[in-house]
Amino acid sequence: MGIPIRRPESAATDRNRPDRAEPSVLSTTSAPVVPPAAIQLDRFDRSLRESQKLALILRLLGPLENAKCLMLNCGASSGALSFHLRARGGEWAWAEISPRWTDDLRELLGDPVAVVNPQRLPFATGQFHRVVVLDPGLASSPSVRFSRELGRIVKPHGRLVALSANSRPTLSIRLLRRALDQENGAHRNGSRAPEGGGDSCKELERLALNAGLIPDTRGACSRFFSECMEELRQRRGSGAMGTLGRAIAALDYLVPTARGATVAVAARKPEPPRVVEPEASETPSSELPSGE
Repeated sequence: MGIPIRRPESAATDRNRPDRAEPSVLSTTSAPVVPPAAIQLDRFDRSLRESQKLALILRLLGPLENAKCLMLNCGASSGALSFHLRARGGEWAWAEISPRWTDDLRELLGDPVAVVNPQRLPFATGQFHRVVVLDPGLASSPSVRFSRELGRIVKPHGRLVALSANSRPTLSIRLLRRALDQENGAHRNGSRAPEGGGDSCKELERLALNAGLIPDTRGACSRFFSECMEELRQRRGSGAMGTLGRAIAALDYLVPTARGATVAVAARKPEPPRVVEPEASETPSSELPSGE
């Protein structure tokens, strides 16, 4: 049974109530104005790709109860994903590399959203139990310093989860994209990595290692059958995924090792080494050699 999620009034349940509408939409000749927050949530609900991404993040994060968490987005809009993550527990903070999406995110979440410099994150050392980074390769001037900043803000025994579009999806997914005339293009709901680049999982693991963390889990979602159904859904006009489409997408579980369109790496921060104080000498000073 899923966890009940309370949506913002302006975003979900009240979109068609006249008392919530702007005065200009009360005219019988005007279509209702749908708030941007509602559009974000509706798109998320219809997208199999986004729901699988949420499930992957939650699996890699582990327990969220009483955890201080950070979502750091370096790529496309993440508002609806952030909304659903917050509903699963934890005390969340939000940060964006670019100010492009901050207004939409603030409206949807009702929380402060920081625009940060990836070279110097404005958070305390060891502030978070869980950190999620979306599309770290899209951060401005990604560097080892950015990685070290991520490692700095994670508590000992905390976890970092980094997600990225896969630059090396399976051959079947590449053929599907070519057939739909979308090769190397942009997803309608996010960024697609250019094909033929380096191994995305290895790049994410390198990010974690440079942060001083220990990668321990790989994950992927949006494999062939899911991508096929998602692309076809979008070509039909972004309607909701039907029962048959979801049943076909579930065939992905028959090939769990296949690379998906989205990959993720989870890493843990080890306990810092203990400093052992040298034992004091038990030899009385009167018994020490005189040096003569």
